[in-house]
Amino acid sequence: MTTGTPFTFEGREITWRQFRALEGVYYHILGVDVAAETVDWLMKFEPGRACMMHRHIGPTKTFVLAGEHHVYEPDGQGGHRHIGRKAGAWAVSDGDNVHYESGGDTGGVIYLCMAGREGVVYDILNDALESERAISIHDFKRGYDKAAAGR
Repeated sequence: MTTGTPFTFEGREITWRQFRALEGVYYHILGVDVAAETVDWLMKFEPGRACMMHRHIGPTKTFVLAGEHHVYEPDGQGGHRHIGRKAGAWAVSDGDNVHYESGGDTGGVIYLCMAGREGVVYDILNDALESERAISIHDFKRGYDKAAAGR
């Protein structure tokens, strides 16, 4: 057994891309397997920033690398059920879950492995929790290829 300095994720070497309509929320696509319909990526939240309401279509695995990860799921009564996770936490979802996410008081960085179904990885939802836009495996592949080309 080895002892030593605890793992600390800094992410300085990562080229983060800001989500178009989300100030303070960033991503970095690690890999896309179109045939298996899987995406491995990182998300970074600045303090006080959150992503939009969305629905993961297939199974999703999440690991909190730094800070905190907060998940807010609609409770059906106008409120939200809150799940908070600290660095080192691992979570698995079977898919078809609706939520939005944020970091903690100091932000957060998470690793996600998402699986799609029939080409769709997740849906962006409107206030009525209806799909406004489907994000496909091909959307991720285009983003990955664009980043790899330095654009």
